[in-house]
Amino acid sequence: MRKLQITFGALFLASTLFFASCDKDDDPVTSPGVQSKTIAQTATEAGNFTILLDALTRTDLAATMADP
Repeated sequence: MRKLQITFGALFLASTLFFASCDKDDDPVTSPGVQSKTIAQTATEAGNFTILLDALTRTDLAATMADP
Protein backbone atom coordinates (compact mmCIF):
# COMPACT_ATOMS: atom_id res chain seq x y z
CA MET A 1 0.00 0.00 0.00
CA ARG A 2 2.86 2.38 0.85
CA LYS A 3 4.52 1.71 -2.53
CA LEU A 4 1.26 2.60 -4.30
CA GLN A 5 1.00 5.90 -2.40
CA ILE A 6 4.56 6.83 -3.33
CA THR A 7 3.93 5.95 -6.97
CA PHE A 8 0.76 8.07 -7.15
CA GLY A 9 2.48 10.91 -5.28
CA ALA A 10 5.37 10.91 -7.73
CA LEU A 11 2.98 10.76 -10.67
CA PHE A 12 0.96 13.66 -9.26
CA LEU A 13 4.11 15.72 -8.70
CA ALA A 14 5.44 15.01 -12.19
CA SER A 15 2.14 15.88 -13.87
CA THR A 16 1.80 19.07 -11.82
CA LEU A 17 5.28 20.19 -12.83
CA PHE A 18 4.61 19.29 -16.46
CA PHE A 19 1.37 21.25 -16.71
CA ALA A 20 2.77 24.20 -14.78
CA SER A 21 5.62 24.48 -17.27
CA CYS A 22 3.25 24.58 -20.25
CA ASP A 23 2.76 28.32 -20.15
CA LYS A 24 1.36 30.15 -23.16
CA ASP A 25 4.25 32.61 -23.14
CA ASP A 26 4.80 33.05 -26.87
CA ASP A 27 6.08 36.59 -26.64
CA PRO A 28 9.10 37.31 -28.80
CA VAL A 29 12.40 37.45 -26.98
CA THR A 30 13.62 40.51 -28.88
CA SER A 31 13.42 44.05 -27.58
CA PRO A 32 10.56 46.28 -28.71
CA GLY A 33 11.28 47.94 -32.04
CA VAL A 34 13.96 45.40 -32.97
CA GLN A 35 13.02 43.15 -35.86
CA SER A 36 14.09 39.54 -35.45
CA LYS A 37 16.01 37.78 -38.21
CA THR A 38 14.88 34.65 -39.98
CA ILE A 39 16.96 31.49 -40.10
CA ALA A 40 17.82 32.16 -43.74
CA GLN A 41 19.01 35.71 -42.97
CA THR A 42 21.12 34.53 -40.04
CA ALA A 43 22.69 31.73 -42.08
CA THR A 44 23.46 34.08 -44.97
CA GLU A 45 25.00 36.73 -42.74
CA ALA A 46 27.11 34.22 -40.81
CA GLY A 47 28.66 32.95 -44.03
CA ASN A 48 29.58 29.49 -42.73
CA PHE A 49 26.25 27.76 -43.37
CA THR A 50 26.68 27.20 -47.09
CA ILE A 51 25.58 23.55 -46.89
CA LEU A 52 22.37 24.55 -45.10
CA LEU A 53 21.62 27.30 -47.64
CA ASP A 54 22.33 24.92 -50.53
CA ALA A 55 20.03 22.28 -49.02
CA LEU A 56 17.26 24.85 -48.52
CA THR A 57 17.56 25.95 -52.13
CA ARG A 58 17.59 22.40 -53.52
CA THR A 59 14.54 21.35 -51.50
CA ASP A 60 12.60 24.55 -52.24
CA LEU A 61 12.45 25.37 -48.54
CA ALA A 62 14.24 28.72 -48.81
CA ALA A 63 10.93 30.59 -48.96
CA THR A 64 9.60 28.67 -45.96
CA MET A 65 12.68 29.49 -43.87
CA ALA A 66 12.51 33.14 -44.94
CA ASP A 67 9.03 33.47 -43.41
CA PRO A 68 9.30 35.00 -39.94
